[in-house]
Amino acid sequence: MIADSETKISFNKCKICNSNIRVLKKKTVDGSPLLLIARHLERICDHATNIAEDVIYMVQAKVVKHHPEKLKNNK
Repeated sequence: MIADSETKISFNKCKICNSNIRVLKKKTVDGSPLLLIARHLERICDHATNIAEDVIYMVQAKVVKHHPEKLKNNK
């Protein structure tokens, strides 16, 4: 009797674990494009920062590429 109930409990735990794994696999596949989008948006922001730094250099002849704190202090 005890062995049968333990077997049933173990079987039910396995069913629950397997269903959770299936759900997590689906969510992981669905989340992959979001990671790619985040990476591309970060790259776009890096390019925009580089362009802004170049514009500051061309207009004001100040190098702010490696010293962003100087830009904040000059406002």
